[in-house]
Amino acid sequence: MRVLHVIHEYDYAEGMGRTIDTLARENGAENILLCARLKKGSSEMSQTIVKKRLSTRAVRDVAITTKADVIHFHGGVFSAIFGSLVKINGVKKVSTIYGWPRAPKTLAGLTFKQAWGTPPLNKRVLIGSFVPVRLVAFVLGKTPIVTPDHSVFSRLSSRGTRVFNYETATMPAERTAVRNDRDEIVLAVAGRAELTRGADVFMGVVASLNARGVKTRGVIAALPGPHSNQIAQLAEGRDDIRLIQGVADLTEIFSESDVVVMPFRADYTTSPPVLVAEEALACGVPVVTSDVTCMKTAVDTSCAAVLGSYSVKAYVEAVLSIVSNEELYKQLKDGAKTRPERAWAKSNVVEITQRAYDS
Repeated sequence: MRVLHVIHEYDYAEGMGRTIDTLARENGAENILLCARLKKGSSEMSQTIVKKRLSTRAVRDVAITTKADVIHFHGGVFSAIFGSLVKINGVKKVSTIYGWPRAPKTLAGLTFKQAWGTPPLNKRVLIGSFVPVRLVAFVLGKTPIVTPDHSVFSRLSSRGTRVFNYETATMPAERTAVRNDRDEIVLAVAGRAELTRGADVFMGVVASLNARGVKTRGVIAALPGPHSNQIAQLAEGRDDIRLIQGVADLTEIFSESDVVVMPFRADYTTSPPVLVAEEALACGVPVVTSDVTCMKTAVDTSCAAVLGSYSVKAYVEAVLSIVSNEELYKQLKDGAKTRPERAWAKSNVVEITQRAYDS
């Protein structure tokens, strides 16, 4: 079987790129990548094709030339709609919708300039917030949809769309974080350099804990993003903050951390945040995060503190309540290690996607 993966921008370091790479490595097929922008490629592809503009004709021509059996579109709801417009007799089409976030009701402490262009407030999210589910379901027709996002599953399956949701599979923790007998708390956060992910809030939490006499060190693993320079400036001169820019070993970082803090200001596409949260849980590390859809895909109160506020004060109190209570810390740590993985367990990714291919 030949599978043609179509995505606007491919980057192995990002959530969607890593998911595609997992599929290519595990599905036993010949995998071909077609994208408009290539940041960091995958060694698992038999061929990688870059087109400056991904039109329906361009996808059709590549699919015919490569003799693809399946065209797999990756992205948001508009990527799936685009895929439904590509017509080739005898070639199956599948789309993975990684999230369908809505425009935030508030900028949550950010200026419009800071928020504009970030995933929660880009053009596609704004437009997608107002596109009726009924219309999307009609356009998608019989195209099978794969998603890790339960909100996508519920919205589309209720309209008769064939939706394959990554199912729950209990995954034992591969690693275990150990709270050493040290005199400091280590907090960590990872993700793209965007203030909507709350890197400034994270640094405020570290500073506030230190001001209270609770010795705390923060580690930020930041992939390049629109606010890379601002985050670097905020971290400059801070002895209590270690900023790692670029691809980092999250296993190593989280295994040395006491709590992973993810203070999202708004909902987000599901894949990148869930990958980070799942990595933290696999290390047996409790998570403190915001009450947003993308995070609720990965965590619940058995392994995390889920807050209705993005304020520094709220996060400080949540972190203190966890690290100062050994019984609670152990409960959350145990919950993290036994948390059913809903999203990016390899077996889920491959098995559920294969069902969609076969449907």
